[in-house]
Amino acid sequence: MFAHVKMRALTVHPRYAVFSILDTLMSNHRESTPSFAFLGYPAGDIRDLTGLKSMGKEFVAGYHNIADGEKDPRNLLLTFSIGRVVLIEFDISSHVEVSSHASPFEAKSLLGHV
Repeated sequence: MFAHVKMRALTVHPRYAVFSILDTLMSNHRESTPSFAFLGYPAGDIRDLTGLKSMGKEFVAGYHNIADGEKDPRNLLLTFSIGRVVLIEFDISSHVEVSSHASPFEAKSLLGHV
């Protein structure tokens, strides 16, 4: 999903479109969608879609790469909105850098072990 979008090569408006699409996906397809087997479609059919959460670390890393370096204020509003959901609902423990100056309590709190 993220491999085909080269954000640094895009101007402001196409980047806004990318963030808008991600925001819509985050709003509507965060979780897995139900199977359409009850309509007669076989399990595993293209209509049996998985949500963004099923991408796990791949989604978090891809989103970080896309949002990294964004400077346009309108785009930043979308990145903050999406980022808030990522921080709350996705496992980001492998992406958290704990400072060597952090107390043990702070380190555990950052990694969600409290």
